[in-house]
Amino acid sequence: MTNRIEITPEMVKLAQQRIRATGGDVRQEIARHVAQESVFALDPEHGFLVDEDTAFSRDDRLVAAFDVNDVVVNGVRFDVRIVGDDGRVSLPRYLDGHTYMSCGTLAVAINTDRTASVVAFIDRADWELQDKNLRNEDKLVLRADRGEFNLTNVLSRTSAKASTVQAAASAPSHNDLQRFVGNRTEISMEQQRKTVDAALSNPDCWTDLAGIVASWAKPAMRRTLTHAAVWNYKLEKMAETVQPKFPKLNRDDIKLIIARTGESLGGQAESPQFRKELLTRLTKEELGRSLQGEQLRKASAIADQVMSGRSMRDAVSDFVKNTQAVDLALTIKRQRQKVVNFIEATTEELSAALRTMALQPVYATHSNQEGVESINEALKLLDACELAERAKELERELASV
Repeated sequence: MTNRIEITPEMVKLAQQRIRATGGDVRQEIARHVAQESVFALDPEHGFLVDEDTAFSRDDRLVAAFDVNDVVVNGVRFDVRIVGDDGRVSLPRYLDGHTYMSCGTLAVAINTDRTASVVAFIDRADWELQDKNLRNEDKLVLRADRGEFNLTNVLSRTSAKASTVQAAASAPSHNDLQRFVGNRTEISMEQQRKTVDAALSNPDCWTDLAGIVASWAKPAMRRTLTHAAVWNYKLEKMAETVQPKFPKLNRDDIKLIIARTGESLGGQAESPQFRKELLTRLTKEELGRSLQGEQLRKASAIADQVMSGRSMRDAVSDFVKNTQAVDLALTIKRQRQKVVNFIEATTEELSAALRTMALQPVYATHSNQEGVESINEALKLLDACELAERAKELERELASV
């Protein structure tokens, strides 16, 4: 017979807070609380004392790295595991070693009425027997015998026969710990056990373990993967949003530019600085697909000015001093029915622009080569301005991604 322990909201909250640091299973954490409370609830005359300070599970680093989940009663260490819906209990195979598994496992079942009970005890010998019958499995699984169970009898009986913990010869190396925490599936089960036994027996290595856990254990990896997933989603959405405005760049080009911008600015896609820098880089890359040399330098400088709020005409006038050429280029640009960027003006376009502006036909033919060159230069710079204007419009759209 054993007491039913109420699973209170406070117990659940404590368990949830703990697993945020350890990356463990909240049910296992609740099971450990239930096992402790079950011992506390026994008749004090039996003299059973829980020593929380000597339990490995008191240390977040050990829980995160090795999935330890134990209570210590009168100096005897009991592993604690939850009984699954199928009535079975599972144990990481590497924990069936000398340091941790000195006695056996208390199996805790959660009931439908928000209570839980210690319902069975699995002796260490039972785990060892199953271990001998397995080959490549990484977990030991046994069915919890849920017959008549008396926690008092179990604690009394096991205290007398618990095996003595054998200290490992030396602490594991940093590389051994890193391999175990980072990817233990590449290590033999024998080596996994040696690493865990040595680590649990040598508290001096736990400080070293802290840094490894911070980088490789489940909570850290989960945060890393979550951040990566969020960033990848944003990258795809940003690429989808901006691609129509930069027709000379394909999707892979755009994603690469977004990624490089993220690397240089810390991936803070929600910041105005990120959006401005990204659009500036995309604009200059798009310009570089049509212009080169001095023309590219001028177009990039003008695009920067327009993105900073300057008008297209004023920006172009800084580079093309002939105001009539700028006005003609603006007229031609407005008359073009489709976007044909960075194309020189034809004789027909010049004549139409002159008629529209009611000017003397000083640029009506290509005889005045200097004037025509000024118009064509202004046209290219206006195309750069137009690209910059489109980029400015994108900034608002990117803010909602």
